Amino acid sequence: MLRMYVIPDSDIWESFFAEENIEFEELLERGEILVSPIIFAELKGSKSIDNKTLQVLKQLPQVPNFEQSALSAVVSKNKLKQFGLAAPQTEMLATAIALKAKVWTHNRSFRTIATVFGLCFIERD
Repeated sequence: MLRMYVIPDSDIWESFFAEENIEFEELLERGEILVSPIIFAELKGSKSIDNKTLQVLKQLPQVPNFEQSALSAVVSKNKLKQFGLAAPQTEMLATAIALKAKVWTHNRSFRTIATVFGLCFIERD
């Protein structure tokens, strides 16, 4: 069986740190959560995330490093700029496309766009 990878947006990480989320924990335990460098940078700048938590995040599976030109090609090929996403979301979606991973976000517009590409992670009820 192929492993499904999920790239959580910063809002998902912050809600996970604030309250228990069994589904998130299960994905973590199976090694299916990937930490995006751009999301890590956002979390690093958050006042609600301490250094100890950041060190734990560094130990989790990471999104592979892509050459900027490779991500730019994915953005161009899939016309991602037309959706008006912020740069971190555009990069995250391009990465998800390249990896065939899912995007997990609470942001309604980002979730809608990820759904268009078949890449939106849908939480269990």
